[in-house]
Amino acid sequence: FVQKSMSTINPRGDYDEAVKLKTKGNEAFKKKEYQNALKYYSSIILHLGMNSRMNISQVTNKNGRSNPYVRSSRTNIQKKIDDLRLICFNNMAAVYLKQEKYDNVVQKASRVLDDEENNKKALFRRGMAYRKLGKLDEAREDLVNAARTQNLEQVDPAIQRELHLLKKDMEKIKPTRIN
Repeated sequence: FVQKSMSTINPRGDYDEAVKLKTKGNEAFKKKEYQNALKYYSSIILHLGMNSRMNISQVTNKNGRSNPYVRSSRTNIQKKIDDLRLICFNNMAAVYLKQEKYDNVVQKASRVLDDEENNKKALFRRGMAYRKLGKLDEAREDLVNAARTQNLEQVDPAIQRELHLLKKDMEKIKPTRIN
């Protein structure tokens, strides 16, 4: 596929093109064509750019704190582009998880969490990757936070399963830990 970069002239067209790439990436992921999925998701980032073009002063007061009384100057399409960008990073983390490239999972999920600290999928995926990397304390923090994003009676079974596996891993090393 031919790669073109985002234009400032037609953000709606860029967004529509990025949505098409996301759909193709999702289709490849479902077919377990992970490398192709990754190519489509990476193309979205190349197309839309790595970061939001939002200026921090657009949403903060003079002390740097969040200002709920200042209306964001972001257009609706710019907000959609930012959301799509985060979905893309999250999807890339899912691909890397399937490929067992856990450092990459941590990197992409962390990118999502930089913007949305309570993103359940990113917390779950990074927590899983941390567990696989043997970083059990970090894994516990992320998985517990992922569980907290939900109603306590309805915690996602995948999160419960991963917390159970983490508990087993921690019990294996407990005798060798220094308190």
